[in-house]
Amino acid sequence: MINNSGFWDRIDRLILEHRIVIENKKGSKDPDDPTSIYAVDYGFLEGTGAIDGEGVDLWLGSMGTGVDAILCTVDLLKSDVEIKLLVGCTKEETQWVMDVVKRYPSLGGLLIIRSV
Repeated sequence: MINNSGFWDRIDRLILEHRIVIENKKGSKDPDDPTSIYAVDYGFLEGTGAIDGEGVDLWLGSMGTGVDAILCTVDLLKSDVEIKLLVGCTKEETQWVMDVVKRYPSLGGLLIIRSV
């Protein structure tokens, strides 16, 4: 078993120390699928890094700023693996995010829920 001591504390620190930038607001159309409307805000943490050369991606829900879960994705079209933070998401918002992943045949996701 892997010792995850301090992992979530470090994730929380990222959220506290970096500004959240929203790229796609709740209610806007998905640029990859114009028939889909975002149910939560989507963005990234400014000043952080990820495999795509951008900041760490996140879904920002309606319940505040705590990190509820991490979504690990593998994209066969991009040949990459990423993590996305779920911040302040309700169960319904989390389910919507997972439904987005299921819409793309090349994309797979594993949700790691933060235990309290």
